[in-house]
Formats: sequence, structure tokens, C-alpha cells
Amino acid sequence: MENKLEQVGFADPSKPVYCEYCLKGITGLKCGYCHELITEGKYIVAFQQKWHIHHVFCATCQKSLGEGKRVEFHGKFYCPEDSKLITNNICARCQQSIPKGVKFTKALDKNWHDECFVCDLCGKNLETYFSVDQTPYCSDHIGIASHCAQCQKGFVQKFGPPARRVQFQDKFYHANHAICSVCNNSLSKLIPPGTTVSDLSTLFKLSDNQAIIRKSCMA
Repeated sequence: MENKLEQVGFADPSKPVYCEYCLKGITGLKCGYCHELITEGKYIVAFQQKWHIHHVFCATCQKSLGEGKRVEFHGKFYCPEDSKLITNNICARCQQSIPKGVKFTKALDKNWHDECFVCDLCGKNLETYFSVDQTPYCSDHIGIASHCAQCQKGFVQKFGPPARRVQFQDKFYHANHAICSVCNNSLSKLIPPGTTVSDLSTLFKLSDNQAIIRKSCMA
């Protein structure tokens, strides 16, 4: 017996099947703020993303902006009143505008909100600082930031630019030392696509001599 497909419907067994809700989760619109599905008919389009209307609010005063007047700047929304404080003076750490009349720190050829000028490892506010790769560190952590945890040699060379650093947890390594000490593969080859910095500790560990080991290589 032969049935016409347009009359009875058909499915491709080689392709996955989804319920209506899960299909929307894969193909539907997601809010740029909460990353949840947008099920309402109306939404805001900004910064090449879609937003729930109730998630469009002023970054300064938190006033809900909805579909009303707003100013879009560096990935943030501002109400008309607070937009007057926006300048092109951008903080090097948070990448947000430093308002007119607000005191800020100028260091490493960059501008910083005072509260953003902190040690990159411990978050301590800095009055005096040291730097590697244009990144500020406190006196307690400059030794860690400026030396390879594997070979103990400094990244700053007598001649030429500093050697490239690779960070794992709170340690730094020469690029050629950021490898699994068991299989000798570089971390860049061993890290699956989409892995976040917080996920690295589930994949790797540090040995007693500060060498990196992929946990699956320990089996």
C-alpha cells in the first residue's frame, strides 16, 4: 500500500524530535539580560540582541524604561536624565562610562573608576601598583603575575617584548609551559569549545610542583 506523504505526514528518523517547548528553547528568541525565552509578542531589539520589555532599565538609576525613551551606550541602557552624564571616558576594567565630574584613576595609559582600579588577582584597591601586560597587581601578587609557575622565570625579557602569558587559576605560565604534564598536549587543544574559565578546574589540576595535569590523564 502506498500513501502520499502530503496526506499522512512524515518524519525523518535520522533527525532528533523535540516537543514544542524545547524546540522554542533551541530556535526561539532569548532575552539579552536573563537569557530566558521571550514568549510575549513584544520585545526590544538593541545591541544585536532581543530583550524582555521589563528588562530594559537604566544602568544608573535602575528606572524601568520599557518602550519609552532611552539612550543605548556600550551595551547598557540609560534614561534621558542619566544619559547626560555619559562620556566617552571609558573605564578600562568595567568598560562603562566614567560620568562627568567623577574622580577617576589614570594609570597604565588608561582611565579607571577608582573602585575598578584593583589588583587583577585579589581585587584589592590599589594606591601603589605593579603591572604586567598593562594589567595592575598589588605588591603581594606581582611576583606570581610576573613569573612562570612552572620554570619560575620572569615574563619580562631583557630584550624584546614580554613573553606571552597563559593563566590557569591564579597561576601564570609561559605559553609553551601551559601543557598537561602527562600527555604533553597544550591546554588550547585539550579544552572543549564553549568551556568557561570556571569550568577549567573540573578538567585540570595543579601538581605539587605547579605543573598542570588533565584529570582524565591521571586515570
